[in-house]
Amino acid sequence: MSQKEQDVVIQPNINQDINPESFPEFYKPLSRISTDIDFDKEGKQVSFIRVPHSRNDSAWGSIFIPIVVYKNGSGPTILLTGGIHGDEYEGPIALNLLTRTLKPEQIQGRVIILPAVNLPAIMNDSRLSPIDNLDLNRSFPGDREGSPTLAIAHYLDKVLLPLTDIVIDLHSGGKSLDFVPSIAMHKLSDRKQHNATFEALMAFGAPYGFIHSEVDGDGTFDTTAENKGDVFLFSELRGGGRVSIEGVQVARNGLRNILEHFEIACFPKLKAPHWNAKKTQMILDTSHSDCYVRALTEGIYEPFFELGQHVKKGKSIGRIHFIQNLKRKPVTIQAQHSGIIVAKRALGWVSPGDCLAVIGNEIKG
Repeated sequence: MSQKEQDVVIQPNINQDINPESFPEFYKPLSRISTDIDFDKEGKQVSFIRVPHSRNDSAWGSIFIPIVVYKNGSGPTILLTGGIHGDEYEGPIALNLLTRTLKPEQIQGRVIILPAVNLPAIMNDSRLSPIDNLDLNRSFPGDREGSPTLAIAHYLDKVLLPLTDIVIDLHSGGKSLDFVPSIAMHKLSDRKQHNATFEALMAFGAPYGFIHSEVDGDGTFDTTAENKGDVFLFSELRGGGRVSIEGVQVARNGLRNILEHFEIACFPKLKAPHWNAKKTQMILDTSHSDCYVRALTEGIYEPFFELGQHVKKGKSIGRIHFIQNLKRKPVTIQAQHSGIIVAKRALGWVSPGDCLAVIGNEIKG
């Protein structure tokens, strides 16, 4: 080695300014989350997305979130997600079953399936992630450098959503709410997008369909996908912290219907489920603030109506008991308008602000 070459090795230029922004793009991938999935590869791939998670007991640890990708020829891309909230189980079950039966040769296009998006929350049986106490469905667009929940939201927003045309996000009511088995969409200002989404809602074939406005739409997966122009549907498949047989059936049937509706897959004809005995689905508007009945005080809530029953404006739909003070009379809760009980509180104890019921206005059915 010449003296000049030695000088290069042992005497770096310590005065040189290094600007990270000038580094080539490969120094900073779009997301810290990685996968060995090739989204353009034909066939079926089963793997994980790897979320970096350094912690006290695992210095270079990762969270492995399962992902399955199907691709066959050209066609639309559909993203199917479940488990964004960890106490909602019907979606993960239905998607897990779909990955075991769907074959690449059945499809035309691309199907991306994430049955357990918020795996830490699922394994903790909780709505929020136990790692950072964040709600994934209120964390969009996320943060590349953020905690695991923010990093997952960022990956969905920046990596997966740009690939997709349609998103079906399977939810249930979690531990605190119980819903009629339903599929829902938002009111959209873009008429073409709204109509395409409504057609998909009808094709899904759930017993109930909601035209919905978010109570708090900021940071949601829904709004993020819709702003990119995607068709976006989300389900509510019962709840109460348990697995509903009907909810799983509605999800499985609806997924098949959606894949056929967008001509992504074709399946053998199934016998119509019992909830399709009606000539049409019941479509309800839950987009107004007075659809939501909330507790103003704490106590034990006693409902007077079951899911799917009709109530009239001013009618008592339940009452709150003050077991801690027997001299205090129960407070009755009244419906703010007439409609169908589409969701109700699943837990007995309530606090101010808790949702006691959702009353939908029937607009078709």
